[in-house]
Amino acid sequence: MTTLVLAHEAGGPSRHLPVTGRPWLNLYGVRLRAPETHHVALQGDAALIQRLLPDELLLAILSKLPASGLGVASCVCRQWHRVARDPSLWQALCQEAFGRTLDRSALLTQVRDPHGGSWRAMYLDRPRLRYDGVYCSRNTYIKQGIREWAVQNAVHMVCYFRYYRFCADGTFVYRTSPEPLTRVLRSLTHPDQRAKAGAAPVVYVGRYAQRGSTVHTSLRYNDSRATELRARLTLRSTSPRWTTSSRGSAGAR
Repeated sequence: MTTLVLAHEAGGPSRHLPVTGRPWLNLYGVRLRAPETHHVALQGDAALIQRLLPDELLLAILSKLPASGLGVASCVCRQWHRVARDPSLWQALCQEAFGRTLDRSALLTQVRDPHGGSWRAMYLDRPRLRYDGVYCSRNTYIKQGIREWAVQNAVHMVCYFRYYRFCADGTFVYRTSPEPLTRVLRSLTHPDQRAKAGAAPVVYVGRYAQRGSTVHTSLRYNDSRATELRARLTLRSTSPRWTTSSRGSAGAR
């Protein structure tokens, strides 16, 4: 048994109180297990691929996947979900997506201030030019029709689509068609693939330059040397439905 000495202030007399053991402390943590490390936890009911594939090798494999592949891999299991959120993977994706418009110091500034140091949040939230799909612009105009017996002032609303498919090398594929995307998607391939396959001349290839959230495009028609079509596109979000909006226009020279 130990003794606890209590001393009063201002030089008062001290009191000696006996201190006995506290047996209720022995009940703490009886039914609780010590936290296991990740490698120890995998030795239980984990699958064979989880026990044989270390995190370093899994990280090297996931680094070869695009952002959509990382999203699919993160749904496999908890281990893959944790490794798929590694900052090095998303930093490489941000450098690939924004490296054409921002240098390294600007990237570090952008990821620190608006996104709290999260490369994944920057890649998902910051508007970027996407190479895994086709941008579609729907355009309409009014055209005067032919007079008939029943209709004197006939008008028609004409609808057509402008399709843009951008490539990472600074080129883009352009086509104007009244057909929906499902019917023209196969013709909007990479310029190298189109040259090998002998694609139809209705698809044009041009160059683009991105300055911030604005994308400037320029192309020349295949059968003309003097006419140049220019357009200015604005990136608004990362959603596939509202990614771009056509704001300006085309000029000829």
